[in-house]
Parts: sequence; C-alpha cells; structure tokens
Amino acid sequence: MDAAALEQMNMMLRVGIKTPQIYSSFVQTSGKFQNLPFLKRDMYNQIGKQQRLIGGDAMACLKFLESTVQANIGIQLDYGLFGDVVAFDATYRKNKYMCPLVMFSGVNHHNQTIVFAAALVANENEQTYTWLLQQFLDALKGKAPGCVITDGHGAMKKAIKVVFPGAYHHLCAWHLLRNATSNLSNPRFTSEFKKCMMFDYDVWEFEDHWHYMVDALGLSDNQWVSDLYSRRRMWAIAQIRDNFFGGFRTTSRCEGLHSMLGKFVQSCHNLRDFFEQFMRCISQMRSREAHSDLLSVVREPVLQSPFLDLERSAAKKLTRAIFFNFRPMLFRACTLKVRTHTWSQTSDTFTLSRSANARRE
Repeated sequence: MDAAALEQMNMMLRVGIKTPQIYSSFVQTSGKFQNLPFLKRDMYNQIGKQQRLIGGDAMACLKFLESTVQANIGIQLDYGLFGDVVAFDATYRKNKYMCPLVMFSGVNHHNQTIVFAAALVANENEQTYTWLLQQFLDALKGKAPGCVITDGHGAMKKAIKVVFPGAYHHLCAWHLLRNATSNLSNPRFTSEFKKCMMFDYDVWEFEDHWHYMVDALGLSDNQWVSDLYSRRRMWAIAQIRDNFFGGFRTTSRCEGLHSMLGKFVQSCHNLRDFFEQFMRCISQMRSREAHSDLLSVVREPVLQSPFLDLERSAAKKLTRAIFFNFRPMLFRACTLKVRTHTWSQTSDTFTLSRSANARRE
C-alpha cells in the first residue's frame, strides 16, 4: 500500500468505518478487484503494524488520550456550570474486552445530556470506584456534586459515601424499571411501580398505593420488592422533595446516551479505537450544543400568552429549550384567578381559583 492509500484508510478508520467496508470502497473506486495493488489481508497487516509501532493497545490508548488534553478545558467549564447533578452510569460494555464504561453525565442549559468524564474499569469493586471518584474530584478542581444518580450498585454506593459524603444519592429511574422487569417479569408491577416512583404523590398516598399494589400482586414476601421499598427515599418522588435533580428523574437520559454512543462504537473496538470513537461522539454532542446556542440567539419565538411582557422577558433570558418548557406553565398560570390577597410583615398570601366561581374550586 502506498502512502496515499494508507492515509485514506486511516482516515476512514478514524470515522468508524470497518476494514471490509474500506476495502470495498477502494475496489469501487478502482473499478474492480484486479485493479487494486493490494489485498484485504494487506490492509489488516498494515493496521497491525501501525499498532505494534505505537507499542500495543494500552500504550496507543494512552498516547491518544494525551493528545486530547485540550478538551479538558471545555469539560471543566461545563462541570463548573452544570455539575450540581451528576449521573454515574457503569452499564455500558460495548468494547473488545467487555470492560464497563463508567460515564459521568449531566444536563446543560438546553436540557441536553452532556458528559463530564468517562473511564473503562477492569472490575467494579468498592476500591476501584473509590479511586475513580477521587480521580474525578481531583481532575475537576475538587468540586463535589450536590446529587449523584446511579443504578444502585452496592460498591458504587459505598464509594459515594466515602468520596462525596455530602451528596444526595438518587437511583436512576431507567435502571430501576429495567431491574423490575428482569427480576419479576410482571408488566403490571412495572406499570404500577412506575406510578409509585414518578407520580407527585403525598407521602401517605405513596404508602397507600405501594401497599395496595404489593398485596394485590402477592409480593409481600418477595425479598427484592422488600429491599426496593427499604430504599424508597432514594427513588420515590413523594420521598425526595426539596432536592434538585436537573431533570434526571425521567427514564430517557441514560437510555438516550447509550443509544447515541452505540452509533459510534462497536463491540470489536480495542481500547484506542474505542476512545477515539467515544471522542467523536462527544464532539457531536458539543456540536449539537453549539447549534442550540445559535438558535437561542438568532430566533425569536412567537409570543402566545396574554402576558406578553412577561413571556417576552422569559424568551430573552432563557434558552429556547428551557423557554418552551416554561411556556406551558405560564399558560396554566393565565387560567388562575386571584380571589384574595392577605399581607403581613413577613409575607404576602394569595388565594387562587381556576374558575370565576370560587365555590367550584
């Protein structure tokens, strides 16, 4: 293979194209197999030779990561702004060695998922997670998150208590629902459990609904269900009010992050190729954020509510995604009527009604 063919092959490898497809591209360009001066085996030999020159898979991975140090500046800025809530996910294993990929993610000002850090770990014991969380803390200037969201792994829970003792530990809804499905295989339980977890019940309403569900399904003696209930202050909305979670109570963020990453990485990727494709995924996420920044500046939404000045002010101060989340709440507020107003030295108390007839409320 000449230098031009090598460069073209390496470029295609960097963007995630597989070797057989690259060879087919060369064949298509040349017209037929006989016109190519090399075989598919020669391409594999060249790839192996380049890896040996670098010094093996681990060494190649380290050299690649050293070349991406400048990206840490943007990550530190993101974490400084949006690092109050961090999701800690270690369930993705799509790589050659089946090692868990630990991702630290959050939510930005466009309500988009962003990644603060990631690591491949060889095992998932308490010592490994404690070391990893400490490295995360050191790399991001010692700022600990206010809330950590995980899948409930025991070793992870212990490590969080050691490294982030002041953080509120919340269990990820997506992982809980997946575990409920795998442990019980009962669609009715999964549906009712989702209501217990996500609905804005009062505490007594949650307790009534939970015990009725467990009794009705005959799960009073199920150990997994009992353990789940004992951890209710880590997942039930009724039990965790007054804590900020940045939108991570929804079930789609972890699943969405896995889905996006799956478009870039393959189970056959070694360490170096895995992280190269992972950085491509991060680059696309940053490009999406930049595009959203631009749309928030150059486009003005059409005002629709009766309170035009208030809506216009919100449109100027909020990003488009957050504004479109806020506007339905403004619409609902427009339907309320102020019935009474009581003033005191410490507070103002308003009584609101949804209709003109206060007796109907």
